[in-house]
Amino acid sequence: MKKIVLVCGGILVLSRTAPAQDLPKFDAFGGYSYIHFNQSQVGGNLTSNFSGGNGAVAFYPGKWLGIMGDFGSYKISSIKQGGASFDIDGSNISYLFGPRIRFGSRGVTPFAQVLFGGAHHGVLNATTAAVCAFQPTPCKITDSENAFAMTAEGGIDIKVARHFAIRGQAGYLMTRFPQGDGNGNQTRQTQNNARVSVGIVVH
Repeated sequence: MKKIVLVCGGILVLSRTAPAQDLPKFDAFGGYSYIHFNQSQVGGNLTSNFSGGNGAVAFYPGKWLGIMGDFGSYKISSIKQGGASFDIDGSNISYLFGPRIRFGSRGVTPFAQVLFGGAHHGVLNATTAAVCAFQPTPCKITDSENAFAMTAEGGIDIKVARHFAIRGQAGYLMTRFPQGDGNGNQTRQTQNNARVSVGIVVH
């Protein structure tokens, strides 16, 4: 009889503490983000490294499935093509939406997400005299442009306090900015990029 009472008492305690172990219904993320931009082009791939900030909010109507919005803002300071590198001044923003699936527990929570939306870069100005040739620096090299964007990423949240976690995530970022064909024409092409973000989660 005593053992039965103890077992029932243990079940009652666990049932009362179980809700505290549930995954949160909402979380918000903010942190540092890095993009490696890669564009295939005549004369060699055009590459650049973007540094900036990334923020995201997610709502989970179910235990594992969430709906989220992701926003990024980045600084563009140089471009490389082949063995040449030149300085530029520009910015890029991204806005993405879609589903997230999470796994694990409240302490360690891996997740995967596929997001769709857009990207925008402002006017890009070259600050290298050789690029501007006979024009004064800085000189404009492209107008501002909008493009379709999508990302497929995975990451992990590690709880460090009651309402806080550390997040790391990385994955593929695709954009569809126009690019020249060498004959003065521009068509939309696929850029295969990589993105990494780290920061703090509040839930």
